[in-house]
Amino acid sequence: MTENLKEFTQACIDALYFTETGDEGIDGIASDAKIDKESRLDLEADCRSWWRQFGCYVLADSCTCNRSSEYSKAGQAGHDFWLTRNGHGAGFWDGDWSDNYAEMFTKGSKGYGQVDVFKGDDGKITF
Repeated sequence: MTENLKEFTQACIDALYFTETGDEGIDGIASDAKIDKESRLDLEADCRSWWRQFGCYVLADSCTCNRSSEYSKAGQAGHDFWLTRNGHGAGFWDGDWSDNYAEMFTKGSKGYGQVDVFKGDDGKITF
């Protein structure tokens, strides 16, 4: 796995935790809950697939992201992939990415469908 893909995937997972857990947990999911193995593998496969299609565009000099963030462009793309595909109030479309890329990334992300996250019987995050 390339370093950029690792950053993309980890940021996507970070965004999952940001949106789906909290101090008290959302739907009973504790903020330190682990993702079950099958769900994590599915998410990693989605990240690899998205990155194979769009990663070269994210890294292009003409693609800019104006969001002040702790992430590199690859990491910010992973974060926005999660937010966009799940219909959260931010993502590629919210004005921080170059317009032509934002539209392409948004359409590409929506194609992966929304992920329904819940607490499994084992207490792990499952989708």
